[in-house]
Amino acid sequence: MPLPSSSRKDSKAKSSKKKAHRKSPSKKGQKNDMHLEEEQDQEEGENPQEGEPTPAVRPEVYLPFASANANARANPEAAAAAAAATAHAAADDDEAMEDHDAAELEYDPTAYDCLHALAFEWPCLSFDVLRDALGEGRKAFPHAMYVVAGTQADAANKNCLVVARLTNLGQGRHGMRRGKNAKKSRHDDSSDDEDEEDSSDEGDYSSDDDEDSSDEEGGEGGGFQDAAMQAAGAGGSAADERPRLSCRLVAHHGGVNRVRSMPQLPNVVATWGETGAVQIWDVSAQLASIAAEDASEPRKHAPAGSQSTTTPLRVAPLHAFTGHRDEGYAIGWSPVARGALASGGCDGAIYTYDPAESCASWSVPSTPFQGHGGSVEDIAWSPTEAGVFASVGTDATLRIWDARKRNGAALVAKVSPGCDVNVLSWNALASMMVLTGDDDGRCRVWDLRNFGGGGGAPAASEFTPSAVADLHYPRGAAVTSVEWSPHESSVFVASSSAGVVNLWDLSLEADPTEELELRDQLGTRGQDAIAPDDLPPQLLFVHQGQTDIKESKFHSQIPRMVLSTAADGFNAWMPSNTGEFV
Repeated sequence: MPLPSSSRKDSKAKSSKKKAHRKSPSKKGQKNDMHLEEEQDQEEGENPQEGEPTPAVRPEVYLPFASANANARANPEAAAAAAAATAHAAADDDEAMEDHDAAELEYDPTAYDCLHALAFEWPCLSFDVLRDALGEGRKAFPHAMYVVAGTQADAANKNCLVVARLTNLGQGRHGMRRGKNAKKSRHDDSSDDEDEEDSSDEGDYSSDDDEDSSDEEGGEGGGFQDAAMQAAGAGGSAADERPRLSCRLVAHHGGVNRVRSMPQLPNVVATWGETGAVQIWDVSAQLASIAAEDASEPRKHAPAGSQSTTTPLRVAPLHAFTGHRDEGYAIGWSPVARGALASGGCDGAIYTYDPAESCASWSVPSTPFQGHGGSVEDIAWSPTEAGVFASVGTDATLRIWDARKRNGAALVAKVSPGCDVNVLSWNALASMMVLTGDDDGRCRVWDLRNFGGGGGAPAASEFTPSAVADLHYPRGAAVTSVEWSPHESSVFVASSSAGVVNLWDLSLEADPTEELELRDQLGTRGQDAIAPDDLPPQLLFVHQGQTDIKESKFHSQIPRMVLSTAADGFNAWMPSNTGEFV
């Protein structure tokens, strides 16, 4: 499948001695506390000649929690950089790379079906998407979603958990509806330049200070909903047609290294802190406050006594564990056993957390799982078997554990000799497939059926299985996150310290005949149809434009929607070449 066309000039990669998925340098966000941007296309009157690169454009910026005035608007240069958040071609050769000191990305809106950017006051190293009750397989725009993120502030007492709702995530001018004759949806401007100028007026920025406290929680399957979410998720109109961000803050002492929401109860969130504590939080009050906002009156002042949108609320966690001797990053909930949690630290120990029936408290056995010869970097539970989980670490091993046995891993395999293994994902749709990401920039796919060596497994120190797929980033940039798609068993997303998020599809193969036919159809632009020799056919999409990307995730209920976090904020995006246009 050919990649969407766009032009790109890359910069020379800069090496970093710091581990790729470790803490970001704390830096404050642009102006005010938070903002939400929708990437916009160029004006209708601008029609670049065929073959010329589409110019990078300045997106419109929305500041839902600040006064709408000129000083509150985001830096135009930063906005333009965010708008240039795509490059969809193979990497230039190393010699050409040496000629550039700064990235120059040419932005092509048709490469995305939607693209939005948002930023909080501080960078977030980790986030998770919360399940809601709007249904599975949502396709109609505008979209709505909940996320939880943890900050990396410049002082321990400034950190917080951010519980956020994003609504009215429309298409804007992205997608394949191009040209003056394209039918406009209600997400496009109703007229040309005049409306576009009006949309940038100060009075068009919406205030989002309306709060109260009530909530509608889903059942055992997880999820919650509210009026604004229902309106946006059902394609209706909530408040106005612009993207809208609402959030509540929970004070968290120390930076948040990793945050994960329980699949069965999305209001229960676990954090791994830089202080060395693992904490479990109930954010249902924050979700209730967001849910109570009156979507029809976005400018209404917050009622007395309600939580401020910008002041963190100090609450006690449901559980706090300080048994690790150092901080850590590995933490994960079981998708099978409700409330089962595991954490792994830089001390090499793994602890499991056994929930009470109500998931209001947890007990942690005093004896940890030991075996990694270094830091435990990531943990993933089996999608089919309760009590079975996997871990990877700086000792270059992948280990499969049975939670009922603490005398060693059930399986140990060297997956990346001589290199740290940073991240891990277990395929929920093909449960024998495990994905790892390494410090050397490689994403490797492992079939657990090959881990037995045919008969009995050989000694752990000798066992080095063969990967069924070995895909890598250019110049060995470390992999910072990996995740299998919840909708396609052959698709996964991976992010890199080089500032790149790749979508891979293992089912794709090169088809020279198809490329030649497409070249003939495109005429003068036909050279773009022939894939370079160094372009893997499994590379489905390349997303760029963010700085120091830390995590990327699929939305489990909105097919094709991807979210990524970086030092300069979040992107929520949907590639146009990954499914049927809706």
